[in-house]
Amino acid sequence: MAQHDPDELSAEAFAALAAQLGVPLSPERLAELYPDVRALLERIAPLWDIDVSSVAPEEVA
Repeated sequence: MAQHDPDELSAEAFAALAAQLGVPLSPERLAELYPDVRALLERIAPLWDIDVSSVAPEEVA
């Protein structure tokens, strides 16, 4: 999954990621959480387009 493309996170990939992180998800809970996670990824997607190349890492606090 590209970090900037919410469309690449399928429900199956989300469930697999949750399982890897030790988060138990019933099918009902997956159906409830998945749309919220997708919406969050869509809202933050523009952050990946911010050019921060002129900021030195040590300047970030």
